[in-house]
Amino acid sequence: MPRVFSTRNSSKKKPTTISRPGCCTRSRCIALGPRVLGTAGVPPASSSPVSQFQSTAFNNLFANRDKLNAYTRALLALAAHNYGYSDKAKTLIENLENGVKVDSTPDTSVVQQGAQSSDPSVMATAHWGEDGIYWRWSDGGVEATSFALRALLAIDPQNKLIEPVSNWLIKNRRGAQWSNTRDTAIVVLTLNDYLRTTRELEPQISYELLVNGSSNRQQTGHRRRCAQRAQQVRDSS
Repeated sequence: MPRVFSTRNSSKKKPTTISRPGCCTRSRCIALGPRVLGTAGVPPASSSPVSQFQSTAFNNLFANRDKLNAYTRALLALAAHNYGYSDKAKTLIENLENGVKVDSTPDTSVVQQGAQSSDPSVMATAHWGEDGIYWRWSDGGVEATSFALRALLAIDPQNKLIEPVSNWLIKNRRGAQWSNTRDTAIVVLTLNDYLRTTRELEPQISYELLVNGSSNRQQTGHRRRCAQRAQQVRDSS
């Protein structure tokens, strides 16, 4: 539907109407919905009930999810998770999985001709969105992949795509940043979610506590818990 601007002058003439076709197309309105719902600020498993407006808006978008791109579908999945719609959130994750682009041999060249071999130790990559030039910002690969990864981490933290998707984001960094400040900020927030969910900053470690040269205790666990336990033993000795 066109956006209309009215201008009036001092004389009592009929207002002039300026029409701008395409400013608010149906597809853009559909794409804007998940953005609003996905950032509504409702925490997961919130005790606050979902309003009738939110429920109607979500159900409308869910029914039209085949018209959404990966970016807006990921936002809708996050909204479903925040609203407690676990079944619909999982359905949207499955929809995202169906549209993912996986490269099982990222260490081979797409230009070089002839037989090539891939190192089995190389991790695959996976992403959503366009690889090159794109028309709408929501079609960009970095941002679409970042929000899809956030949806995976929130809804299905054991999903097999999490590692390949994280690998793709890291490989697409250019120096100390991504293609622009917006992409960089969103990727940093997404990787922060990744580190918190996977607990990669709390690796499993083993320690042995010696008291007067004798072994007092041995334990394996996360670094923080081991440090706390070791301090408790030292304080009680």
